Amino acid sequence: MLPVNRKNITKGFSLLELLVVLIIIGAISTIALPQTQRSLEAYKLSIEKCQILSNINKLTNISYQNASQFEILKLPSGITWVDKHINIPGDWSVYSHRPITFYPNGSCSGGTIAIQNPKKVLSYKLTSPYCLALPNL
Repeated sequence: MLPVNRKNITKGFSLLELLVVLIIIGAISTIALPQTQRSLEAYKLSIEKCQILSNINKLTNISYQNASQFEILKLPSGITWVDKHINIPGDWSVYSHRPITFYPNGSCSGGTIAIQNPKKVLSYKLTSPYCLALPNL
């Protein structure tokens, strides 16, 4: 009969130890997953906001290149005129209570715009003559 080496028998983890580790990992992921989802949603909204602001900052250039005058305003139908010139995600809207005019020479009248998403409304001041909307980082 061969001698039994006890060192080889005790190697590895028992089923109970593996189950305890899996339960701990499950509990941690249950706590962390909702926060991760909120963080990803906030990141997505932040990226969309920055893209909209970047597109708004291009409006003076668009008016200069097209040698045309246009305004940011909210129409009674709910459609913002600027929607035709810049890409705005479906659940966002851009409007101004007082029209902001972009002139063919690349300047604008200035004013305050509101960028609205489903959760909140953000206001930005566009100062003439260049009307740049800077993100609040």
